[in-house]
Amino acid sequence: WKRHHRFSLDGTWDEVLAILQAEADAAGQIDWRVSADSSTSRVHQHGATAARSSEGPSSYTGGEIESQETISPGRSVAPIGTVVGGSAS
Repeated sequence: WKRHHRFSLDGTWDEVLAILQAEADAAGQIDWRVSADSSTSRVHQHGATAARSSEGPSSYTGGEIESQETISPGRSVAPIGTVVGGSAS
């Protein structure tokens, strides 16, 4: 990786590509026609309206923190929406 990175920074790979392309073009081995693809892909529903930030990526995923309540042994907890000891209003 270090050698590849160094060659990328100092332009070695650009020189190698230019030389190989020149030799292949002189030999008639390169077809310079361009093919453009017009396919599209949809954005996930949550990504379509995401706020854009000028900062780099963060580790925040947008999730919520759940409360972890401790229940004493022998106690029961009524399900959400259950009325205990009264009438619903």
